[in-house]
Formats: sequence, structure tokens, C-alpha cells
Amino acid sequence: MDDEDTLADAVALFLDEHGFKAIAFHSPVDALAASASHKPDLLLTDYRMPGMDGLALAVSLTERRPDCKVLVMTAAAHAAEDHPAFGRFAVLHKPFTLAFLLDKAVELLG
Repeated sequence: MDDEDTLADAVALFLDEHGFKAIAFHSPVDALAASASHKPDLLLTDYRMPGMDGLALAVSLTERRPDCKVLVMTAAAHAAEDHPAFGRFAVLHKPFTLAFLLDKAVELLG
């Protein structure tokens, strides 16, 4: 999920086109609520979002779904590095290509 709705939707569509079943959520609260029924294998989240940062979302989601892999996108690695959960999850530095994102997702899901 990403705080920019259009980007989140485009990434979900791209991943769908490459064999993933991707669902875009436009708020961390909605993503957490949906994790109860959708049982995600991978969370792709932006670091900076209103209300809850991506690392906090990742921590909350992996407490509920310990097998879920996490890929945090950030253009603010220096800020993310100060977060207590930094280092627990894979990080994708912006800017990146969709091909690189796909490679990272495949790598994480093994």
C-alpha cells in the first residue's frame, strides 16, 4: 500500500499482470483490517504515510501474520533508519523501476 492512491493502484495492477494477486489499500488501517481475511504473503508499503508509517504497519501486520514478508518503499532512508523496526524488513529505495520491484517481490517470496 502507498499513500498515493494512483501509485498503489498501478503497482497492484502491474503485480497482477505478473502473476500475483495484489490488492491496493489506501490507508494503513484498511490494510490491517483486511489482513484478517486476505492473509497476505507480502506487504508492499510506503514508509511515509499519514496516520501510521509503513514500518509500524509492517510490525502490526506481521504480529498478526508472522509468515507475511514485507517490502518497505522509501525515499527517506535516513528517516526510516531511525525507526526501531528498521532492519527487520526488506527496504526498496525510491526511485526504482517496476521490474526491480518485481524482482524483489519474487526474491522475498522465494
